[in-house]
Amino acid sequence: LSASLAASTAFAGFPKILSSADSNNASKPNILVFVFDAMSAVHLSLYGYTRKTTPNLEKFAERATVYHQHYSAANFTSPGTASMLTGMYPWTHRAFTYRGMVERPLANRNLFNLMGNEYTRVAFTQNLWADILLSQFGRDLDFHLRCDSYSTGDFSLLQPDDLPGDRAMAYYVFQDFLGLRSLEPHPFPGSVLIGSTELAKSLTTNWDKISAEYPRGLPTVYDFSYENETVLEGIGRLIQNSVSQSSPYLGYFHLWSPHGPYNARKEFIGIFHDDLKPPSKPRHPLAGDDFSEEQMGASHLQYDELIAELDAEFGRVLADLEASGVLQNS
Repeated sequence: LSASLAASTAFAGFPKILSSADSNNASKPNILVFVFDAMSAVHLSLYGYTRKTTPNLEKFAERATVYHQHYSAANFTSPGTASMLTGMYPWTHRAFTYRGMVERPLANRNLFNLMGNEYTRVAFTQNLWADILLSQFGRDLDFHLRCDSYSTGDFSLLQPDDLPGDRAMAYYVFQDFLGLRSLEPHPFPGSVLIGSTELAKSLTTNWDKISAEYPRGLPTVYDFSYENETVLEGIGRLIQNSVSQSSPYLGYFHLWSPHGPYNARKEFIGIFHDDLKPPSKPRHPLAGDDFSEEQMGASHLQYDELIAELDAEFGRVLADLEASGVLQNS
């Protein structure tokens, strides 16, 4: 509730920003970009997967262009997201390390700058590494939501969003210097006081968030927990009530799910009754983990259940946007 109130307060001045868009451009189409982090095509029934994981995406695909020969430019957040947002390969934009950033002279070559001031440009991601990139493109954004918007609780003492003047630098300070990464504590935090306070909060935080509704615990981005229903409802309200006040607009919404941990809501646990087994693969000699086939099968099942939950929530958002008329020119 507090997160929702905070988001509502933040958007109290949003219409002023929106009103700056050129009303003469209302005939241009609005653009909504949804990114589902770590969603694999081979697990989507839309692409022929045997488990019915994405009935709502299949329904949407009936009137959409569906790509069957699409490849990611990289295999983790920083270079993959940077390539999506800049149209450049990793060896050009240079954001190819963990928590990497686009080479500064190229930072203005991004999607939001391309659309220009004619569009009201809004961005939100739950992925803190992707948020570093959005921070780089901040001068081309009209509104940049906090990563923990619509979340249920923060695990860390401070978030990069707490210093909005330079969120990218705040991330590096909080996560790499002050030792505020609770799951991977820094052995020598830059501040004994802040590091100790963070540790105390970590020890008193209910990390699991297990409940009858979430038997495996809430989905988490490690820095905060959330519910996909709440997040997507919030995005839907934002599009209908705030963003739609001005056209044209560009909205970029980058969700963490179905990235692990695969903590689906109870109604999606156990929905697949089959003996599907993932194909066996030889263990790579440099792999850090050694999972048994039983563990891999369990992870595949939990992953599919989370995709099914996300698909259901996304279907509700699409239905609401359709009913409100937002999709007529989007």
